[in-house]
Amino acid sequence: MTNHIRYYLFLAVADLMRLWRTTQNHVIIVAGICLPLFLLLGIKTGFIDEMSKELRESPTGRQITFWPIQDDVVVTETNLADFKNEIPGIDLVIPDIQRLVSIKSLKSENIQPLEVTLYPTTADDPVQKALGLKTITGNGQIILSKTVKDHLQVNPGDEVQITVTRKDGTVSESHQINEMKVIDFYDSGDSNSNVGYTSIEFIDGIEGYIQGFAYEDFELPALARPYKPDYEGYVLFSRGILPNVDLTTIKQLGFDVQPIQELQESDSLLLLKKFVEQLWQDGDQSQWTAYLLAVSSNKSGKVTYAPNKIKDSLTSADIHISPWVPPVLVESEHGVNCLISLDLQRNAFARKSFTTPGLSFRGTETNLSVFRISGVVEQSSVYELDLADIGVLFLAPVEHDNISERVYEEKQIPLASDNTKTVFIEELGDNIEEIEFFVVQHDLLGGIRDARKGLCALDKVLNTFTAVRPDIRYNRLRLYCDTIDEVPIVAASLVESGFAILSEKDRIDEIQGTNKSLGLLVLVVGCGVLGFGIFTVISVLTDSTDRKRGTIGILRVMGVSKSGVFFIVVVRAALIGIIAGALSIIIGYLIAASIANHVTVSFLPIHIGIVLGGAFICAGGGSLFPAYKASNLDPFEAILEGKAG
Repeated sequence: MTNHIRYYLFLAVADLMRLWRTTQNHVIIVAGICLPLFLLLGIKTGFIDEMSKELRESPTGRQITFWPIQDDVVVTETNLADFKNEIPGIDLVIPDIQRLVSIKSLKSENIQPLEVTLYPTTADDPVQKALGLKTITGNGQIILSKTVKDHLQVNPGDEVQITVTRKDGTVSESHQINEMKVIDFYDSGDSNSNVGYTSIEFIDGIEGYIQGFAYEDFELPALARPYKPDYEGYVLFSRGILPNVDLTTIKQLGFDVQPIQELQESDSLLLLKKFVEQLWQDGDQSQWTAYLLAVSSNKSGKVTYAPNKIKDSLTSADIHISPWVPPVLVESEHGVNCLISLDLQRNAFARKSFTTPGLSFRGTETNLSVFRISGVVEQSSVYELDLADIGVLFLAPVEHDNISERVYEEKQIPLASDNTKTVFIEELGDNIEEIEFFVVQHDLLGGIRDARKGLCALDKVLNTFTAVRPDIRYNRLRLYCDTIDEVPIVAASLVESGFAILSEKDRIDEIQGTNKSLGLLVLVVGCGVLGFGIFTVISVLTDSTDRKRGTIGILRVMGVSKSGVFFIVVVRAALIGIIAGALSIIIGYLIAASIANHVTVSFLPIHIGIVLGGAFICAGGGSLFPAYKASNLDPFEAILEGKAG
């Protein structure tokens, strides 16, 4: 079978070469049909390229500026990467925020500082690439406009000083950053353009500083605003048992109230019970009842009533209310200690019944004082927390006759992890007697609790807890699509997601609409040309086949089958189509080059494939009927008719 195919291919090629003049005529006919189609494709593509040239070459063509218009739509530094991955077709997203700073040259004191607006950028920023600028790779780098460069008299490689200012009410404060290195500058064409570009991380850090948080990378401190943790209820001390009317009132205020001695012995409640037992002097415990006022489960989980509000609502006179924060266990080589909160006024008469009469925190100068319940003498000291190691550095005062001459010894007391705490409480049993209780102000205990949750951190400069900087919220961003063709799709997704947009979408829609219209025109014309070409080839090849009746009859007599004759005719026509397609492409490129100054003609690889395929279909498809007709000729009649012809 393979030998037959090779033989038939040889006959087809031999017939093509033997009748070369006829072959040339057939090639010219097919090429004349395909050449206009090839030129039409190139002109259409060139026209669209001219329309979109400016958008494709400029970064703004792929750019979409967008901002949220719904309250529940938020883009922050944390979900920025996720946001990019949620919408296909996005290449890069950059916050479009700005921050005004003062920049001073370090070359000379005579050069006046200049106020500059800083914008964030990245190493892949298309705007920076279009300007041919060096890429920013770190927090300590900045790119300045030529106006700023000329005023400060700096060059790439020089360092400048940046001053940032923030306000807290009527008070303002400023801090300097001296490690900013100028890596490049650009000419914006505007003499009043006091603009600079730096990393997103630096802008985020400055934004956090403006909001009152520390920026540790450049040693910018937080505002002196102590962290105020939430508490989970109150501990209420009452002389005697509360009447039912007061219990009802407390429940109406949203609290679950229960005597501490009746609490279930689990977790922190077990420690609270033991603490209350150790709190009273012998003989005074029976005079007092301690209650835990926990926020009801059907409420928001936060305390909404101040202690005075609760106290004024009750009929009992001899009561004291302290905020409640669950205790924290700390471990050291000296054993296990428990930090527990108790916040009472100095004039609270209940203090007279305490084992430590000096217990009081309201009105003290620091919220980092500590009282040891098991001791008789009040001990006050300072905690330094190293939360990175989940530990506490406890500075305990060494007793001295003269209080002003007290010195401090250090004891490392690591905070027990949550797992250690849970296991320990379950294994307490009779060992609870060995625990020492240290009473601290509820802000300290709440700070330790929240720090372990990552909600706050200890500022060692301010010696107090400060809130952890929340994610910076971006109210305006710019993104770049993979191509300008993706802009309308991405823009529609953004609008659907609750964003307002600003882009070249309308121009791109117009270009894409024109492209579709011209594409439809080319398709209609191409189908018409190919259809006409097929009928032309049928006519030409039918006439050519009729002229070769005698040759076909001899081939049949010599043993060539019907399918062999069909194969020879089709292959010969297909070869003519391929030659004609190649000729069309060559002539098309020559014509495009000759008219390049007048008309933009742009050919794509797919156009070459379309023309070659079209020529093959035109010639091969047009040969099917002649091939069928030739294969069904009677060999002897064909020979006789060939002789007569």
